[in-house]
Amino acid sequence: MKVGANGFVRAARKAGQAAKACGRAWALAAAALAFAVVQGGAISWFLVYTALLLAAYGTALALVGLASVRVRRAATEVTGTAGERLELVLEVDRGWFPLPYLQVEDGWPEAWRRRGDPVGLLLPGLRRRMTLSLGLERVPRGEVRLATVTLRTGDWFGLVRMERTVALPATVRVYPRVWTCAAWPFGSGGTRYGMPRIRAAQEDVTTVAGVRAYHPGDPPSRVHWKLTAHRGQLFTKTFDARADGKDVVVVLNRTVYDYGSHGEARFEQAVSAAASVAVAARSADRDVALIAEPPDAAWIMPRHEATAYRRLLDHLLTVAADVTSPFAHTLQALERRPSAAVIVVTPRLDGDAVDALRRMAAGGPVVAVCWIPPVDADDDGTEAAEGMPGAVTGSEGLSPAALAALSAAGVVVYRATAHGLVRVGGGETYGGS
Repeated sequence: MKVGANGFVRAARKAGQAAKACGRAWALAAAALAFAVVQGGAISWFLVYTALLLAAYGTALALVGLASVRVRRAATEVTGTAGERLELVLEVDRGWFPLPYLQVEDGWPEAWRRRGDPVGLLLPGLRRRMTLSLGLERVPRGEVRLATVTLRTGDWFGLVRMERTVALPATVRVYPRVWTCAAWPFGSGGTRYGMPRIRAAQEDVTTVAGVRAYHPGDPPSRVHWKLTAHRGQLFTKTFDARADGKDVVVVLNRTVYDYGSHGEARFEQAVSAAASVAVAARSADRDVALIAEPPDAAWIMPRHEATAYRRLLDHLLTVAADVTSPFAHTLQALERRPSAAVIVVTPRLDGDAVDALRRMAAGGPVVAVCWIPPVDADDDGTEAAEGMPGAVTGSEGLSPAALAALSAAGVVVYRATAHGLVRVGGGETYGGS
């Protein structure tokens, strides 16, 4: 009895929506009928029959037009690269009812709508199955969860308009752009800059630092079974990471005010450089620790782990320049942790940070800086190859005084471009497509 009542309520609600959608069509038919009764004549009654036909078609369109439409995504897991074009494909089956047109709107976030149009118009005609491709230009890095797709249709006269929202979840992951190094600039096999080979990456597995979502390839011994059973989703334990004994430590500056004007675009260059350097180090058979605040929460990328590359990109998927503490604090904490090489990715180095790097280099490890230039600077590396990072100062660049102090301490400075690294002072470039 209750099921029957619910069905009656749904049918009544649907009929009410159809009546509202067709109100203008039936109002036009009523007006035509009144005109024919008063005026008379064949033309008047022809208008009445035409208006009635439009109202009847509009009623059928409102009742069953969108109900027969089926839409699905070509892929529910979509990946892309930041700064490149991304296409999302929807497959539409219009059903048996002849639709005048079908408008499809994907539920994109506002940031995406400034880079592409989420609305597509289909003219089904006699076609039953159609494909709609929605493209974004220069898609931003991040993870976006799409939830719905909205369908709209109506008659060509605008008398009947219907809309239906379909739950169509999908996950879109846009990873940072990674350029490949033609050669590893910071040493390979202990032959360059006297970089030693030391112990493999380690983690303190006695102290659980937190949990994260399970990634394929995680060992079963690290699954947090209690939390998994409580939430019904796999979780993996994370442990305190120690930078002792790492071959390469990559430090990403996330201090917000260091990026100056055009900070968002500049930070994307920094993320791309950090990912590229970490991947290049791993390709050179080195363990990598990525530090992106705080220094005790290093993310480990062992060189022999098959899923490490994908996990690195997942780790960098949503990082942002949202730290307010000075970057020098991170470098000062890192001084007490020995490592074979430290690569610092930053747009700015002030006095305290420069002093920390000088002390670090004096302690033994190879220290290098990947400087992120302003976004409006020349990107072909010519300016950096001449020896100076340009005339910008402060939060917009690397001052000549800081560059001289680093050079005197043996700290190599590279300028990051869209395609790789150019050594400040000339002579070396590293990078590829």
